[in-house]
Amino acid sequence: MKNNLSLLDRLQLPTSPFFKPLVKAGLLVAMLSAFLVTIQASLTSGGIDAPVWLKTTTIVVGAIGAGIAAAAKLTVDSEAPETIARIRINSLNDVV
Repeated sequence: MKNNLSLLDRLQLPTSPFFKPLVKAGLLVAMLSAFLVTIQASLTSGGIDAPVWLKTTTIVVGAIGAGIAAAAKLTVDSEAPETIARIRINSLNDVV
């Protein structure tokens, strides 16, 4: 059976059990990035220039966290009943 799930389907269907911890880890890394942005804002509002390494680290950590969470969330549990039903419905729509 061909897996023809759209991006929206993938976001709505259950995540594969293997990738659930990766979604949480990615969100934690993104939260760390938000914390670093807060530190930068506090330093800047106090009249202190934030170090270049802090700015670079914030961007890198944010991108890594968002990438991990997004990639892991787009995986689907292929054995879940909802996933099987959605794939069958999409296959029937392709035939018509």
